[in-house]
Amino acid sequence: MSIDKLSGKLVKHKHKYGDISDPTSSGYLGVYATLVDLQTAYPTANNKDYAFVAGKIYKYTASGWVKAYDTLPDTYANQWYGVKRLIGQTSSALTRIGNTDLHKVNGGLPVQSLMRRCILKADGTVNYYLGATDSTKNSAGGTAVLDGTDGHVMVEIPEHYVRFWTETVGSDTYANAAISMYALPGFKKVSKHYISAFEASIDRTNSKLASVINTTAQFRGGNNTSAWDANANSLLGRPVTSLIRAQERTYANNIGAGWCEEPFEFMSPWRWLYIIEYANTNIQLAYNSALTAEGYRQGGLGTGVTDASGTEWNTFNSYNPFVPCGHTKTLGNQSGTVSYTATDFAGAGVNRTFSVPSYRGIENPFGHIWKRIDGVNINRTGGRVLTYIKKGVTGFVDDTATGYTYLSDMPYADGYILNLMFGEDGALLPLATGGSSTTGWADYYYAPSSDGWRGLLSSGYAHFGSSTGLVLSEAYSAAALADASVGLRLCYKA
Repeated sequence: MSIDKLSGKLVKHKHKYGDISDPTSSGYLGVYATLVDLQTAYPTANNKDYAFVAGKIYKYTASGWVKAYDTLPDTYANQWYGVKRLIGQTSSALTRIGNTDLHKVNGGLPVQSLMRRCILKADGTVNYYLGATDSTKNSAGGTAVLDGTDGHVMVEIPEHYVRFWTETVGSDTYANAAISMYALPGFKKVSKHYISAFEASIDRTNSKLASVINTTAQFRGGNNTSAWDANANSLLGRPVTSLIRAQERTYANNIGAGWCEEPFEFMSPWRWLYIIEYANTNIQLAYNSALTAEGYRQGGLGTGVTDASGTEWNTFNSYNPFVPCGHTKTLGNQSGTVSYTATDFAGAGVNRTFSVPSYRGIENPFGHIWKRIDGVNINRTGGRVLTYIKKGVTGFVDDTATGYTYLSDMPYADGYILNLMFGEDGALLPLATGGSSTTGWADYYYAPSSDGWRGLLSSGYAHFGSSTGLVLSEAYSAAALADASVGLRLCYKA
């Protein structure tokens, strides 16, 4: 079947994926306006089932619903999309490249459209997917259990392929980033993996990290102050903080094989999905649900939880987290913001309201609390800031270059990030400063203040304002730092 451009009707035909000319056949599941509509109607299907979305054929695979471009050559050569940036440019805006149709929200963004919240069991199997527009429901419309009983609330990052390269045009050099659902020449595979939908909490009874909505004492977050349980500054149901990196690593591993705190290998993929979708490096641009005339995303996710007064926050709960895990549950897999009012935040009877963002199910992708990254060791020595990385999800050790690979030098002094390391993995780590809160990469970099080993903190926290964002990097603190404002994100890879 295909859509006749003149009549707008379905027309019988045979294509390379097989005969689906009979709309009543078991392999044809209907016509849908958007991919979300199809995913909602058929969160699971039989392998090689087909449906129409916005006039294009979709096929169900192990990675979910994927476009099956019946009219394209077997190479799928034009099935990629991405962004490019003039190296050193001050504007935060990026130029969309590749297949322009794939940038469109309706019927496009094939990789991003497969991101979805699910309940993941300790053995790494999906218990069930959550409602596309409401995570309090499962994909079948029933009530979802988000308190940890059924598993962890995670966001599935689909298998896809990436390519990062530079090109010179005249006197200009561009950094290009591209993604595809297909193994095109020059593209590298990103395996399916899972990122916690919420900032990581902790099961204190079993010494395990978690991604849940649970307000019992067993899941008291922050620094575990029990005296606040009945007060407005309660830590019940909040993300865990005040751990050193080695503890976070252990508590993640305690869940089972494949579980880890966010490693270098997972740091860039989901952030690039956002950057490519919005074609802008400044995630703090005002949230705008309207599409451009071309059908593209625009704007950002707003200021996020970044505008708290440091004095008020310290008085409220000593810089511990205050936004409960799962506050954006009603958004489902959608990007957007949900207001949160912190009672008595500025004193008795004086509340403060914050805008909690979510990117396709990933709550607080920046701001609120620092997120620690594993697999990155940083050493200031000999007038340099040497950056070492280790891929994978196991074998991480603090304060060493042994078993790690030198990537590049970070800047020696603080500043807003102008250029990133990039490289073949698209590393979102600072290479040069010289930007501002609205230009370059629009995020700040904090350099080590003395010689020695450091860990890496990302995304900023609740009173860092315009310096925060997806690539804010803090190389100032040791890996053994335990602080009320430092947390993490939980991850899984088989």
